Amino acid sequence: MMSRLFQFLSILLASVVLAACETTAPVTSGSAASMNYIANSPARVYISLAQAYSQKGQLDSAMSNADKVVSLDPANPRAHAIFAHVSERLGDYSAAARHFETARALAANDPFVQGFYGLHLCGKGHYAAADREFAMAATSHLNRAPETAWLSAGSCYERAGDNEMARARYRRAYEINGTPQIVRALARVEKKLGNRRESGRLLRQLDE
Repeated sequence: MMSRLFQFLSILLASVVLAACETTAPVTSGSAASMNYIANSPARVYISLAQAYSQKGQLDSAMSNADKVVSLDPANPRAHAIFAHVSERLGDYSAAARHFETARALAANDPFVQGFYGLHLCGKGHYAAADREFAMAATSHLNRAPETAWLSAGSCYERAGDNEMARARYRRAYEINGTPQIVRALARVEKKLGNRRESGRLLRQLDE
């Protein structure tokens, strides 16, 4: 069940994570001030590869690339975040915990770190804490796709069975960018809440 949850939410996180990777703005945090590690990291390509393989469920390949990331750029918080994520999917929870701790110590305000840490918290059933991480990722100036962070938050709540909170987060995503994925998610939860007319209205948008 947990591995399926990680895979499901990992796919939804893809846009916020990869969009965050594309920015060239420096990141400032309390312990890692003015680190321009996003665009200039020699490990950038391996971060993207590790994420892509993880989404496909090819975890051995994901870990191979995540290991290269940490070796090439050990001061990069994103290197530790992706390593932690893949480790957790492989069941190495002690390694995941260590690398999440390092990533957050380096740059807890990076949307890449927040996104994967939110996924980690959601998988452990800490839904409110996960929601806070996704919300911070959504409002980060580094995030070019904030709607996807809200989509991830809504998916986490939906998996938890809290459809009211899921709808609230999906609505935030929808107000930013009503992509087909977001429309379907919002329509689905509206139907679960008994709002069939609203669900149908949303789905009809996809045919227009």
